[in-house]
Amino acid sequence: MPAVEAMTALGSSRLSANASSVTFSNIPSTDANGSAITDLYVSFSGTFTTSRYLAIQFNSDTGSNYNTQAYYANTTADVAGQVSNFTYFFASYYGSQSNAIRSGLIHIMDAKATDKHKNVLMRHNATGDSNAAVEMMAGRWANNNPITSIKVYVDSGADFASDTIISLYGVA
Repeated sequence: MPAVEAMTALGSSRLSANASSVTFSNIPSTDANGSAITDLYVSFSGTFTTSRYLAIQFNSDTGSNYNTQAYYANTTADVAGQVSNFTYFFASYYGSQSNAIRSGLIHIMDAKATDKHKNVLMRHNATGDSNAAVEMMAGRWANNNPITSIKVYVDSGADFASDTIISLYGVA
């Protein structure tokens, strides 16, 4: 019988006021039962104060180590793009209006591995404005270090609006 993966909540933040970022630090290597955490998931739901992109960084790494392939479709077009050697992942590439409700899931594979770059799959949607969108992204963090912290933020100085929820889960 194959092993059953268990998802464990590692942290969550529901913002009581606008905030520039949420950081999950000291991400453990094992869950409460001592099982090794292999993958991480970040979920988010909320709005931004201005029309910008959702961004993530690992381990406070601001080097040009993030590569993202993006595809989005909205009510008027579908677009594919690539951002290479950047200083963060575009976890939401589509710059929808600030009042759009955004929700998504970021899957970080082999997050604790020390022998490979980290691959990331991101799924996102934005609704509630005249140009709703759905997105899919794949990314690679060019670093072999295990992920110990994740910063989730809106790029270019924008903020998450109050009541945005961002959560972190580990899979063992």
